[in-house]
Amino acid sequence: MRVLWLGRSVDLTLDAGDRVYSYSFVCAVAEQPGVTLSYIGLTDQDKGQFEPSSLAVDWRPVHARANSSLKFLYSSLPMSGAKNDVREYTDAIFQALTREPWDVVVLDHYALALAIPLIDKAGFRGPVVHIAHDFETHVTRDIAESYSGNPVKKALLKLNAKRTAAAERLLAARCDLMVTLTEKDAVSFREINPRLDSLVIAPGYRGAVVESRTISDAVPKRVIAIGSYTWLAKRMNLLEFVQSADEFFFQNGIEFRVIGKIPEDFHEIRVRQWKATRLLGFVDDPTVEFDNARMGLVVDRTGGGFKLKMLDYIFQRVPVGGYTHALEGLPDKVAPHVVGHSETEPLLKAIVEAVNNPDRLQHMQVAAFQAAKGLFDWSSNGKRFIEKLNELGADLQSPESPRRAGRMQRGEPRSLQV
Repeated sequence: MRVLWLGRSVDLTLDAGDRVYSYSFVCAVAEQPGVTLSYIGLTDQDKGQFEPSSLAVDWRPVHARANSSLKFLYSSLPMSGAKNDVREYTDAIFQALTREPWDVVVLDHYALALAIPLIDKAGFRGPVVHIAHDFETHVTRDIAESYSGNPVKKALLKLNAKRTAAAERLLAARCDLMVTLTEKDAVSFREINPRLDSLVIAPGYRGAVVESRTISDAVPKRVIAIGSYTWLAKRMNLLEFVQSADEFFFQNGIEFRVIGKIPEDFHEIRVRQWKATRLLGFVDDPTVEFDNARMGLVVDRTGGGFKLKMLDYIFQRVPVGGYTHALEGLPDKVAPHVVGHSETEPLLKAIVEAVNNPDRLQHMQVAAFQAAKGLFDWSSNGKRFIEKLNELGADLQSPESPRRAGRMQRGEPRSLQV
């Protein structure tokens, strides 16, 4: 099977959840027997500096810079798509589509809605798959509604939300398979197109595993949140939580440490207002932070999808707490062993109660670890994906296939319609 995988970038700095997910997924599929996978993505590294990180993948970096945010003003694409709408990049995609035979084309991220006109122009008739990291229609809408800063920026966020919704409508109409990280996101896409086939692929885990750990009074009364805060939604989530949690944690003698890339202006402005919160920025090896934490928090009020940080916590044996919405995707076997609430005040009270009970924390981390063992395997994910593609390809080739008939009759849109 020849797979053409289209992603936003060839970026070997795996410092954000979506990059980790994409890289791991690509490698897992490429390592399946009988699969040849080529990946096209942008990179602004010099050609001589690019070093492929997996020999199983035919990496095809396009050496060009992504567009600035100004491109959004002159495009019909959402912000993420406008940044990737670079001539060298789209030329590379079209050349690959027209010069080589492919069995399937994968669009990794909603930004790749920009590739649909290229696929149609090239006359590709095989299965087209979209990898949806979130249901971005809701995410971008919530960001626009929650943002309370510069009114011009708020207007642009609203426009971006409209364009994102249009992009996801196009993807749901044109693609033959939608891969989501959670069943909730799959349901959202099926509401757009009830005939859309979907497959839930929760993340696998390839990180370090702590075989045993003891949480006692010797562990500092400390909670952590790990992630990347370069995205506006992540910063809004963090700020909203800290404004509610900082004083409460301080009054209860709990330190809150935030680990991950944070823009300097955000760091300098906000850190002075906080008593219990410490912004550590990016940390090369967060092992020490895991070892000295009583809980790991997931505090995203805005944004769907599976949060990969949950797996870091569980397999590093750090008890998990967070908003119920943010914990979406945890298997039923694991969910009983975390602290979750939908509202901030009861969540904060539950976190403090748990932090003050080392015996309970010890039980939580052991039970969650045991329940999660064997559930997050990338090799199994890759196998399931290829099996689904084989099924999909066979159906589309069969003259009697309902899927083929539906594809020919549905009259899918061929361009973005805001």
